[in-house]
Amino acid sequence: SDTGAGIPKERLPELFAKFSQVPETRSLARSPGTGLGLFITRQLVEAMGPDGVAVLNHDDPYLREAAEGWPGRIVWFGTDRSADFSMDQVTEEPWGIRAVVNRRYPLRLPLPGRHHLLDALAAVACASLVRVDPAAATQALASYIPARGRLERQIIGGVRFINDTYNANPASVRT
Repeated sequence: SDTGAGIPKERLPELFAKFSQVPETRSLARSPGTGLGLFITRQLVEAMGPDGVAVLNHDDPYLREAAEGWPGRIVWFGTDRSADFSMDQVTEEPWGIRAVVNRRYPLRLPLPGRHHLLDALAAVACASLVRVDPAAATQALASYIPARGRLERQIIGGVRFINDTYNANPASVRT
């Protein structure tokens, strides 16, 4: 049995033991990409072996460095057109965001904020690995409905609100 990423579950304790021995763990926040994050990415990619497939953010130079020389297949996503899955023509709307994937597939996310676009692009890249056409994947994302209390759009008294109280401390949402 494996983790779904091509890493046997029995290897996880060994990998996490290696991670805990990295001295950079305490300085990770001060020096991103040179510490644990880069180490973890390298270890996970290598653990998948040459037959594995990694879906990685091309916009992150540390991920590109971590994956350098790995013989497995990498599917890149990001804002740069050199990625396997890229996006452009980004426009924000009152209740969502639009973009075009690979200069061909319109994407409309019913979520506020550009930061959701990379997650959506990663989803399209992953879907392609199981032979879902990018047009179908982008269409499916348009119907995404967040969990109750998670980025819920509400209009109360003519004012737009985003209810993001999911997993909030109960005392913080009492009136």
